[in-house]
Amino acid sequence: MEGLFGKLHLVLLILSSSIFTVSTRTISFEFDSITPDAYSNFTLLGSSAISNGALQITPDTLNSGFIRNKSGRIMYNKPFELWEESSNSSPGWVASFTTTFVVNLFSLANVSRGEGLAFVIAPDLNMPSNSEGQYLGLTNSTTDGNVSNHLIAIELDTAKQEFDPDDSHIGLNINSVRSNWTESNIAITSSYMSMNNMVKDYVKQSSYLGFSASTGKDAQLNAVRKWSLTLNTNQGNNDSFAWKKITIGVVVPSLLLLIVCVASVGYYLHKKRASDDPVILGVLKRLPGTPREFKFNDLKNATNNFDEKLKLGQGGFGVVFKGIIHKENIEVAVKKFSRESMKGKDDFLAELTIINRLRHKNLVQLLGWCYKQGMLLLVYEYMPNGSLDCHLFGGPEKILSWENRCKIILGVASALHYLHNEYDQKVLHRDLKASNIMLDSELNARLGDFGLARALENGKTSYAELGGVAGTLGYIAPECFLTGKASRDSDIYGFGAVVLEVMCGQRPWTKIAGFQALVDWVWSLYREGRILEAMDERIGNNYVLVEAERLLLLGLACSHPLAKDRPKSQVLLQMISGSLPIPYIPLFKPAFLWPTVDSTDDETLTRTTGQMSKPSSSCA
Repeated sequence: MEGLFGKLHLVLLILSSSIFTVSTRTISFEFDSITPDAYSNFTLLGSSAISNGALQITPDTLNSGFIRNKSGRIMYNKPFELWEESSNSSPGWVASFTTTFVVNLFSLANVSRGEGLAFVIAPDLNMPSNSEGQYLGLTNSTTDGNVSNHLIAIELDTAKQEFDPDDSHIGLNINSVRSNWTESNIAITSSYMSMNNMVKDYVKQSSYLGFSASTGKDAQLNAVRKWSLTLNTNQGNNDSFAWKKITIGVVVPSLLLLIVCVASVGYYLHKKRASDDPVILGVLKRLPGTPREFKFNDLKNATNNFDEKLKLGQGGFGVVFKGIIHKENIEVAVKKFSRESMKGKDDFLAELTIINRLRHKNLVQLLGWCYKQGMLLLVYEYMPNGSLDCHLFGGPEKILSWENRCKIILGVASALHYLHNEYDQKVLHRDLKASNIMLDSELNARLGDFGLARALENGKTSYAELGGVAGTLGYIAPECFLTGKASRDSDIYGFGAVVLEVMCGQRPWTKIAGFQALVDWVWSLYREGRILEAMDERIGNNYVLVEAERLLLLGLACSHPLAKDRPKSQVLLQMISGSLPIPYIPLFKPAFLWPTVDSTDDETLTRTTGQMSKPSSSCA
């Protein structure tokens, strides 16, 4: 089998508020690993089973004939009280719950996928017959759309029907498989929706929670690997009911929010005007391995109220300030996201989702976060030597020695290898450039600024960027402009631009000797046997000839116009050390050809917006 979407983390929150004083009864469970012992907690319907450490909503088998045209449900076998009507003796209430689950959706290699999986709120422990195919185990041709169904489902649809927007989308379904709301591209990193007062209108007071799925003429495996749920039953305090009713006189409606997060990253597409979004705060607190939460006042004091004099740098996603946490006497770098819109929150959560568990000596370490008064902040360890960009193009006191340049290139290569091959998810940085490479007190390279980074699901090799190309001019691989896809190969192209920048002391977009870009000039010198003339004049002859030539050639190899001819990140360290030779580089720079033949680029993940950074930087 091959991975279709790999692991999909889904967080579903139904939030409710009341004007009344409430007492809360909490019900919770967590199935971090699902074993046959879990049978006692679930009711299995249709073709479902528990095997291989997961809830197999449809059959888990390689027999493609057997897994077609199946449907199933697995429901937690105890009902939940979700609401109570108001009366003379009770103000009424709507329960709130948070549920998180990890699903695996797999399709047969080279076979169309179908049909999908759904999280469902249902009135009972029954499943309609003939609910395979487009009906996702929810309804059938007779019952679909009936108000008596009393069900709400969040579908992860993987096959297009005549009523669907496309073949990969998220949908909100009420009593029908014809979604009331959809968000295209099921692999988007996040999305959410809201509806007022819908819970009481559509579902039974006592309902069951679980999952349904189906296959049709095309098939896939639909499994839930982990599931946790916390439900709070808010019940009115009758003693204070009348007083509250008189003095407040306003009701905050129920709100249904759906948040979908893939691996490493969170994105939000909806716009809210509230200064502090409780959903975002909840997501931050629930991220696995999340660093500490800093107090806003501590960061405000540390940066002298974000004093411009303490600004370390500025980019498309925010401004970075130096700060001192006086209580702990530690220096930090505080990144303040510049956009107060929901898109700014997208960037914030995308960055935090990726980096909160990254651990490598050549990555800038995230220390914590803060979300207060609508302001989004990330706190990093402070890099006393600033960015590589500032040393390459700063004053004479910042000239990097040959040894330090080699160490920096080696460090960046090591970080890239970790992101591409050693971390539990494959991570694309997508914005490799000198201003995103920080230097610690010993001038070791620390790759930072993960505002454009994205995690690839298992089995995927590239990430599609619709509506724009992510990255910075001069560092973006040529194929990205046509395909909109970022891949490990495009990260390698960015690395090649950095290598040439470090060796030559020139920016990638520099027009030099009649050439429009640095790489073209270096390639011409290589063709004429004069490649060492490209070396940065600021270090004179203080470098090792053999090593310098090898690194310049590596920069060209990584800058190859054809992605398939660039070296892979897992061999960069050996090439830098000389234990592996540099790949063959033609004397004349090859033309970029489209379509390119790229055997590694077999699947893509998609999102809805792009970001291109301007080639600029700021040095303290």
